[in-house]
Amino acid sequence: MKTRGLGKTMVSALVLAVAMAGAQTTDGGIYVTLPNNVLTSTEAANGYQLLWNGKDWTGWKSFNTSQPGSNFAIVGMAGQENGAKKSLSADSNVMEVVGSGESIWTTDTTFQDFDYMVEFQTTADEQQNGGILYRYSEKANHNNNGSAPEYQVCNSKWTSEWKVPLQTAGSYYEMMPLANSRLNADKSPNWMMTAGKWNQARVICYKGRIAHYGNGLKLIEDNMTTADWKSRYDKSKYSSYPYFATIHPGSFFLQDHGQTHVKYRDVRVKKLTQSPWGPTSPYVKARTDSDTTLVDTLTFATVLFPITTEARSLPEFGIVPEVRFALDRDGISVLMASSQGYDLKLNDMRGAALPLHLQRSADRLFVPASAVPGSGVLSVWKNGNRVRDLVLGNR
Repeated sequence: MKTRGLGKTMVSALVLAVAMAGAQTTDGGIYVTLPNNVLTSTEAANGYQLLWNGKDWTGWKSFNTSQPGSNFAIVGMAGQENGAKKSLSADSNVMEVVGSGESIWTTDTTFQDFDYMVEFQTTADEQQNGGILYRYSEKANHNNNGSAPEYQVCNSKWTSEWKVPLQTAGSYYEMMPLANSRLNADKSPNWMMTAGKWNQARVICYKGRIAHYGNGLKLIEDNMTTADWKSRYDKSKYSSYPYFATIHPGSFFLQDHGQTHVKYRDVRVKKLTQSPWGPTSPYVKARTDSDTTLVDTLTFATVLFPITTEARSLPEFGIVPEVRFALDRDGISVLMASSQGYDLKLNDMRGAALPLHLQRSADRLFVPASAVPGSGVLSVWKNGNRVRDLVLGNR
């Protein structure tokens, strides 16, 4: 199911915890609430794969090592800077840059044509810079500039690039600036959630075509096969790397730029066998004799090229685990087949227990909105084992 729009009278924790599918947020773009670090049933039925399991470093590596170094950590959503430790629940964890060192990338190097989605977060009180890179080849050049286009990640504290359209958040770094419609009057990006909240980055590549989306909004669109792209490449820092100018498969790469506490989660992809820019594509906004352009809005709720008509009828918010959260104006419902053996606990961000007003029925546990704090962690326990977390006030 999709989450519903919430009014301004909603408890502050729920306002932050549930962003709307198909409704404008109070920040930039359209944030769609999805399960963390698992596929929706629609994604699973339509060829998407999860690239990070939320538990360990399976499928990820760094330079000359089989897994990331200590500069990347797996921690709870509140972040290491707030004392968070790794959770036993995969959907409660994030990847966080906690030191300066090598960046990380997927061990799978076969991604050339794809629909790639990942969430990132920057903190409000620190200078932060990072990057979401794709088609990276360690063999071509250890330096990521040698092979990989970059979806820039930064916040307003990173003043040297924040108001530079060719280098700001969401740009095709130093190759294509943000569209004018995605800029404020001072040239800062208008599509991002405020620092401390999650943003949804999407990159679609097919052959030479590239598009970046941020929180459901198209940010840039480019074509590597054009003379215009070649001219920009020749003038860029990438011009000394000929492999960068080729259309090639590679890894997905998350950058450690030296600034700590940039976070990533929900990393997923679908390999594409047909072009979103193609003659029968439903994702084309404008079609002319010379070119096509993609739609301006494409939220995380939309999967590309559904495989079957049956898959299209699956709920957009169907999650694999046996427990799921449903949030509305009345409060938080924790849904399961049977509530027998389940319990809830509420803690603040430091782990201290908070009082909990709990209502129980046969197939759910319910916390009324009046009893939901402005921040904290609501954890689900089954027969004494912690199975899921919901972070309040941290979406």
